[in-house]
Amino acid sequence: MKGHVEPEEDIRVAAVRELREESGFSVKPEQLVDLGTVASEPGVIQGRIRLYEVEVSNLDHGDVEGELGHGAVAFFDWKEIKDLIGQGEL
Repeated sequence: MKGHVEPEEDIRVAAVRELREESGFSVKPEQLVDLGTVASEPGVIQGRIRLYEVEVSNLDHGDVEGELGHGAVAFFDWKEIKDLIGQGEL
């Protein structure tokens, strides 16, 4: 998932909002683990991506708001993710 921080919006609040909008999961900003930033386009000085990790459960899940260009929402456990990485799919 990715999103944009609105002007004057706290980056953690934006991450929580984007997670809710795109996955249906509700978490609190203090649950986010900051993994740092990456530059997907190093030639763009301000173009940075902030990465967060958060643990969620089915209890946290609500409805997903549809957005243009989104396909089906799918969830994977750690074994499936590791398998996809091993297969070069992720």
